[in-house]
Amino acid sequence: MRTFFRTLSDTFSFFVLWARLECLALFGSAKKSRAIGLNPQQAGLRHALLLSFFPPMITGGVYRPLSLAKYAHRSQWHIDVLTAHSGEEVSPPAQALLKEVPPDVGVYRPAMKKLQPAWSISQKVEVDGGLVNALTLAKWGIKNLSDELFDVIVASGPSFSYFITGYLISKSFGRPLVLDYRDEWSENPFSFVKRTSFGGKWEKRCLAHAKKVIFTTDSQKEHACDIFGQSVYDKSIVIRNGWDEEHRGNPDLLGQKPKPTPHSIVFAGYIGLHAPFHLFLEDLRQSAQRKPALVENYQISVVGSQPPEVISQTKSSPLGSIVVFEPQLPITDVITRLNSGRIGLIIVTKDFERYIPGKLYYYLASDIPILVFGAPGETKNIVEELDAGIFVEDGNPEKLIDALATFDREPASRWNNQARKDWLISHTRANRADAFFKALDELV
Repeated sequence: MRTFFRTLSDTFSFFVLWARLECLALFGSAKKSRAIGLNPQQAGLRHALLLSFFPPMITGGVYRPLSLAKYAHRSQWHIDVLTAHSGEEVSPPAQALLKEVPPDVGVYRPAMKKLQPAWSISQKVEVDGGLVNALTLAKWGIKNLSDELFDVIVASGPSFSYFITGYLISKSFGRPLVLDYRDEWSENPFSFVKRTSFGGKWEKRCLAHAKKVIFTTDSQKEHACDIFGQSVYDKSIVIRNGWDEEHRGNPDLLGQKPKPTPHSIVFAGYIGLHAPFHLFLEDLRQSAQRKPALVENYQISVVGSQPPEVISQTKSSPLGSIVVFEPQLPITDVITRLNSGRIGLIIVTKDFERYIPGKLYYYLASDIPILVFGAPGETKNIVEELDAGIFVEDGNPEKLIDALATFDREPASRWNNQARKDWLISHTRANRADAFFKALDELV
């Protein structure tokens, strides 16, 4: 009975909160007397409120928001961050990321009451990241942050509940909204983003209100035009991700690692549906049947935390004996670890056609050639354009044999050419952040 009344109360509170925020979005809110986070060092700077995942959380999506906070001052901007993530991680890689956050960046992680409306209601209003989370975070931001403090509201997703929070705060504060698509929302091909018809309606609403929309690839921008129309395309720009020059790594790391074999393949990152490692091993197995000596020469190092079942399945596979699993490294050591190998392996499926994996920037910042395995798309195009490696489509073991033979024959320096180096300079996190804030300059 207590559960029933709790659910009834939470459902009522949820609708009251939603209605209140919609009214604030429609009519605006009174000016706030509080101005959390402002200090004398920020005088004269333009201010943005960034809504996003943020360190010490570790996902592929935290590095872009972190870089905006790190390099905002170069463009006379100051960033404050509002996030729903509590920041409880204490792992060394997480703490290393947290140390990169400038001390003057205000990071707000409010502890909010978790409403649990009736399941039937929750299912009808389901969005990526949760509508309840979007509304409660918006309520906290509107109540506790000053509308006079911020010039621009920036929402970076996923999670795309941050887009809804950004929309509500932007409407309430009367400040322009910028949507930063680290991934696509309704058009996302991956399972880590929840796609619902209700979420699709919210996406169109957020896009209609936004003053600027930022994508990470040209193909994503073109696809958005096809789906959402010319009006979205006209206010959209492309700012790719990048790599951080501060992450060149610890030169002492090599002395802490066993010396790799001359034919070491390094795969850095998470093995999952998005990186079907077993397909690569199967093609390598078939390659070894055609050329038995091939497998004797290679060791594959998988760097990063993996689910126990993935490790077990890999170890029990026909080529499990040549795969070595290594623990997760701080991002500052990834480039150094790649350089201790001979080939960097990236696996991309057809779902990556419009995507550039964040790891590609760090692979390109290393000195080793890149083997792109899987399906064609943005990753293949960049690596081939820069002549930084070889693409092998899955299901083609003969091409894999040829690629490995080429890597064995050619010195690593052959793939580390001037075009690759020039591309890296233009894609540092600092330069990408400069482009981001130049876009924001147009709104204030």
